[in-house]
Amino acid sequence: TGWGGARVFARVLDRDGGVVSRLDLGDNEIAASGANALAKAVAASASLTYLSLRLNPKIGDEAGAAVLDAVTDSGGTSMRELDVSACGLGPKSARALARLLRSNRTLRRIDASGNETLGAGDAGRAIADAVCGLNDAVLEFDVRGSGFNEGDVARITDKTLDNAEAEEEREGEREDSD
Repeated sequence: TGWGGARVFARVLDRDGGVVSRLDLGDNEIAASGANALAKAVAASASLTYLSLRLNPKIGDEAGAAVLDAVTDSGGTSMRELDVSACGLGPKSARALARLLRSNRTLRRIDASGNETLGAGDAGRAIADAVCGLNDAVLEFDVRGSGFNEGDVARITDKTLDNAEAEEEREGEREDSD
């Protein structure tokens, strides 16, 4: 697909009115310009439930932030899974991810592993604070190899485990009421 292919796909997604629900563009050599084009289409999509950009390190911090902001701007009402592992994300993307986590209540699984500077310092704390705030939706959050300190990893892990346990309890209650 490459960066040109990502731009073409973004035009198709935009023209289709966002009827795509799952999009896996992992390991396609997408560069920043392709990710920026894709971000515009994602912002307009109301039906995207799964987005994977994994293993596209040329996306980088700034374009990665644009994609994360686009998910937030779309209302994120349908997004359930997001994979931005090994995309070259850093502090700017971390701030965008924290905003997304503070506003989104449908995102269940996030893979942000392999982004070496994403969770470093205050950025990691901001993400952990967002997960540990009012967000009861995130059930899995992979931050391995992303520069988070042990304390932030422990907070994220504890919160996602609590969320998963609460989700299981709600499922059990629903089954009992049927």
